[in-house]
Amino acid sequence: MLAPMRDDRLGASIRALRHRRDWRQKDLSRHSGVSEAVISDLELGKLDPHTVGTIRRVLGPLGARMALDVLWGGRGDLPRLPDADHAWLQQRW
Repeated sequence: MLAPMRDDRLGASIRALRHRRDWRQKDLSRHSGVSEAVISDLELGKLDPHTVGTIRRVLGPLGARMALDVLWGGRGDLPRLPDADHAWLQQRW
């Protein structure tokens, strides 16, 4: 299992990829269609005000993509949880 991505690490990754292309925030803004202010927010790890779609638009021109996963601390295997709930409902019915 991968370690959960921290906001600051995602921001540092965007900055590193931008620097690798020798782009300024203005260049990434132009290529992604996202404002420089948003690029700055993301690079500072301020992800909350922005959508997943926006982050994807910024990562695309950098040749990167994002993978999301749901982490759960409950008992049992998360992928089997919907089946378990369905089985419980059928038992009750």
